[in-house]
Amino acid sequence: MLVKRHAIAAVLGRLLAIGSGIAMTVVAARVLEPSGFANFSIFCTFVAGAGMACSAGLGVVGMRFLGSDSSERHRLAAQQTITTRILTVLVVADLLIAALIGVLGLWLSKHLFSGLDSVASAAAQMALGASAVGFTQAFSELLRGWQKPGYSALLGNQRGAPLACGAVAMGLLVISQFSEPIGWASAVWLYVSGYCLSTILGGSLIAGLVRLSPVDDLTEPWPAKLPCEPNFGKNGDDGNDTESTSLDRPELIAIAAPIGATLLLNFLSSQGDIFLVPFLDPSDVTPYVAARRWTTLVSMPLAVLNMTAGGLVSASLRKGSKVQLERVLRAGATIVGGFAGIVTIAAIVAPTFCLRVVFGPGYDGAATILGILAAGQWVLVSTGACGLVLSLTGNERVALSISAIGLLLLVLAGPLCATFFGPIGLATLLSMLVAGANAISCWACHQRVGILTLIDPTYLIRPHQLFRGLRSRDKK
Repeated sequence: MLVKRHAIAAVLGRLLAIGSGIAMTVVAARVLEPSGFANFSIFCTFVAGAGMACSAGLGVVGMRFLGSDSSERHRLAAQQTITTRILTVLVVADLLIAALIGVLGLWLSKHLFSGLDSVASAAAQMALGASAVGFTQAFSELLRGWQKPGYSALLGNQRGAPLACGAVAMGLLVISQFSEPIGWASAVWLYVSGYCLSTILGGSLIAGLVRLSPVDDLTEPWPAKLPCEPNFGKNGDDGNDTESTSLDRPELIAIAAPIGATLLLNFLSSQGDIFLVPFLDPSDVTPYVAARRWTTLVSMPLAVLNMTAGGLVSASLRKGSKVQLERVLRAGATIVGGFAGIVTIAAIVAPTFCLRVVFGPGYDGAATILGILAAGQWVLVSTGACGLVLSLTGNERVALSISAIGLLLLVLAGPLCATFFGPIGLATLLSMLVAGANAISCWACHQRVGILTLIDPTYLIRPHQLFRGLRSRDKK
């Protein structure tokens, strides 16, 4: 029952995060000037990545260890101790990194944002927003470890924050009734305020859970060792080769640092092109950012597939059901790839109409860019949950290497493409890198895990077998 409750809350939370994020983007595009919407979108992307840096992977570590089986004997004592240690390190890390981001923002804001009124104000917004996003993400993951999936879903995760984004969307709608047009700086302050609200709520919930733990239970000793998560190895073995850790503060930092670096690298490899817009002509920034935001609709089905397949991957590999797992993953990839394909075809055939339906008038210049970016995102979706499978089968380094190489190529070639070929060149480069990286990930998943995750064309020929694939079970 607990597993089912967590699964339902995870699905609903991810859907809320996606829906609230799209709602905020659509509302912002309609109530802000096009150039203001571009600045607002760049700020949101920057803060999302900076927030991952501020959280430093500590929330993920807490989520893993709070639910460890060995802590059941002294459950509340262990949870209180783990949470206290993580919060101590989190506060220092978050504030320190946010301060560095604020200093960096004094220089970076001049290049990222057009029509900037105050550099100091923009830097303060970047620092405060990054800190709030970092705390929100960490608190959400800690709440999942405390088996409070409903509250965790409300705060959100790396893909969005329903409470914060929903508050921003509602706030923009209300303000637009009394002040039009709205300045993008006001929208940014509203965005930062939404995440500060989430931080206060999440911190209050965590503090309440720690302080309300029975005093008698808190006198129990801290467990000498806690197990790490199972590692399924190269070929998806049984996962019994677990390691252990005392999780003192130095070791906590040692465990969290590579996790945080991996999350940040994955984010930059998928969103780093936004930070190359200073190399574009100022008149091309708004069309590119608008098209980039629109393509979220193409990749959204993959997020739905990943959030539903996570538990299935671990359970199937423990049972050794690779054939059944591949059949289900390919059936799921075919379904989400089909939906993404419809959206992609619409973006290629009628890009101007698609832009006007979602964002309203003023973004027609993004039509060509939209078709190019949408094609790359469709390849991302059509390869299925290969990245998820690699991450859950002990092949995180493979996924990390692929992301690192893609990011390096983007950093090296992106400025040249943007300078000499404009937004078309940057969009083409990004689509090629996205398609290539995910094709390699799909191949690596097949070679190292023995599972193919991309769409299955036979389901297109025999669609009646599609849902059989989803319901199939191996006979032992």
